[in-house]
Amino acid sequence: MRLPPLMACALALACASPALAAPRAHHPRAFARRRERAQPPPSPEALLGRAALAVLVQAGKNSDPEVRSSAAAAWGELGNPAAKPLLVKMLKDKDGSVRLAAAKSLYALGDKAAFAIILDIAKTEPKAPDNPSPIDELKLMVKERLRIDAIRELRVIGKGDTALGEKAVKVFETTLDDPYGPVRDATAEALAGLGLDEFTARFLTAVKSSNPGVRVAAVQALGHIATPKAVAAVAAAADDSDASVRSEVMSAAAHFSAADAVPLLTNGLADSDADVRSQALQTLADFSDQASSAAVAQAFANAPDLSTELIAAQGLLRRGDAVDLSTVKPALSNSDEDIRKLGLDLLALTPGAESLDLLKSEMEKDDSKLLRVDAARIILKRLEPRRGKK
Repeated sequence: MRLPPLMACALALACASPALAAPRAHHPRAFARRRERAQPPPSPEALLGRAALAVLVQAGKNSDPEVRSSAAAAWGELGNPAAKPLLVKMLKDKDGSVRLAAAKSLYALGDKAAFAIILDIAKTEPKAPDNPSPIDELKLMVKERLRIDAIRELRVIGKGDTALGEKAVKVFETTLDDPYGPVRDATAEALAGLGLDEFTARFLTAVKSSNPGVRVAAVQALGHIATPKAVAAVAAAADDSDASVRSEVMSAAAHFSAADAVPLLTNGLADSDADVRSQALQTLADFSDQASSAAVAQAFANAPDLSTELIAAQGLLRRGDAVDLSTVKPALSNSDEDIRKLGLDLLALTPGAESLDLLKSEMEKDDSKLLRVDAARIILKRLEPRRGKK
């Protein structure tokens, strides 16, 4: 009997790692029963891994494109080549965000043919209907944002593969004249990131604009470019009179080296604006340097709310400090999905069986299908050694 494609792929995924492999069936049945009696039962970790794999496989068939996209992205992060057949099928998804996530994951798994899919999404200008309604305009904006994501992914790929970078630049020659302004800006940002320094100049000028919105967009672009000139311009914008610009500076620092970012972020923790302080801590928590440990510990001790406490706790864990799970348990029962997401992020960094049990509970019971997918992804990362990119 021939297995349906998804069932066959799920079986391949379950057998892809020795830690998650199921017992092999043999014939005749009597011999199989004798062999099964001789084998130990699957470990709790193996059963948990299989359950997590099943969650991701089912998420790829969910009616919500955001859930399908999240599952597609998870396969690439996990680095399991057995997921390729699933991802190839997802390349035909009716939703562009799912196709892009699947293509990015396939490329991460070593399938360079996925580059052409990303290229096509970046260069295909969506057609606007005559007399578009507000809903039509919103759909158009979503498609344009997808193109921007694809352009930024091409920049990342191009930096690592010169031949593919040259192909991306040919497409950028077209999108540089795109009628949609943010696509043009993303293209210039990508070209600057690929080493064409003349495209950095437009953002170095824009960051001095009298319009705060223009300055925010310029800081964001310069953060992605991250050349020495770009880093210096972003650092200078940390003194901007507008809090939204200073907050974007703290976000942009995530793309810098610790030597450039940490002093900037540590100063941001003392900003007069609460949003700037929050963004500075969020970015600083993703670094693992020891120089800022005292600042992160102080933020944890003086956290004004649960969100800040969870973010600071992640920073402490990355710096090698222990954090009691009593910090995360209130977050997992919180009605706010963003707070529960922060709780999952904290569990991803917390070793031990208790944190795995909490992840299992979230994967099985959380009201959010997106968070169930996230919990499954974290479980599999915890159970399996990370595979290198092919």
